Amino acid sequence: MHCMIQYQLQDQLQGLVRLLQQLTDEQYTRKIRHLGQATIGGHSRHIIEIVQCVLSGYETGRVDYIHRYRNTELEMNRSAAIQLIQEVERMLNKTDRSLELFVETATGVLQNSPLTTYLREIIYSIEHTVHHLALIKVALTEMELSLADETFGIAYSTMLYRKSIAKG
Repeated sequence: MHCMIQYQLQDQLQGLVRLLQQLTDEQYTRKIRHLGQATIGGHSRHIIEIVQCVLSGYETGRVDYIHRYRNTELEMNRSAAIQLIQEVERMLNKTDRSLELFVETATGVLQNSPLTTYLREIIYSIEHTVHHLALIKVALTEMELSLADETFGIAYSTMLYRKSIAKG
């Protein structure tokens, strides 16, 4: 079962790579009005960093999304982003294990870190990634580019629902 969960994230990351390979550097870094001047590069960087947090947390036993390293070069360098996405995608197949989740609130760090698991954080990454892929699709629409297929930025649960409706 865990392979299927990880496959969903790998599939999303591969779809992002296919898209980025079709874009020009200018399109990758273009500020998108309907996304508050964000760029496809910025969304790509953010997707990569969240997955890196999960992989790092697997090694340390503690997932920390708050203090992640923000590599702004990835927003400008499409080739570097593609390379890093492919790297992290290859590292996802790991056995499940318990992890702590670092949580910091406005009043400080929680003393008792919530417990989570590697696969639970992979599931979070899937949902997080699909959300940002949907925003990237908005950018493609604003640029009048039809480079993504109909499943790009669509949650698997939505695809299953649409299939069930189509069957009647």
